[in-house]
Amino acid sequence: MLFILKGAVAIWLSTRTPITAAYLLWGQTCTMNSRSCDATRSLWCPAGVCLCTGNLQWNASIENCTCGSYSQWNGIECEGYGYYGDPCNSVPCRPTLTCTQPANQTYSTGQDICICNNVTYLDTANGTCVAKLGYNVSCLTEDDCEDWLGLSCYNTTGSKIIFVYK
Repeated sequence: MLFILKGAVAIWLSTRTPITAAYLLWGQTCTMNSRSCDATRSLWCPAGVCLCTGNLQWNASIENCTCGSYSQWNGIECEGYGYYGDPCNSVPCRPTLTCTQPANQTYSTGQDICICNNVTYLDTANGTCVAKLGYNVSCLTEDDCEDWLGLSCYNTTGSKIIFVYK
């Protein structure tokens, strides 16, 4: 600081002092709504603790906020991978699913959807794809069978269905 006295007017000159404190990382205590958290790592301080912005998650191994498992950054936010029946032209499908245009589509939208891959089938009870079934195991439809082994679903006792070779 420097004071210069000219006549009856005092002039105060100040030099800028650089702030050398490091920005805070995820989970560290901060002053609410301050800029003390490292914004280059997508951190902010909404309530006294540094947190990731939006729907990002802290990745401790790279010390940065990133999209979680089975999601990707779309330029605005993390977008989750598609589930069975979801469109997949702009985002990948979740594991065990493949992105393809449905064979029985009655109109052409150009939209591919997530469907079970060739080694899984749709378990309608929980809406997920599960591994195809082997020989002599209860099944419900032809799609449940390990078709690459020549297995097919066959009804032998009215309501009970078991795998047999074609």
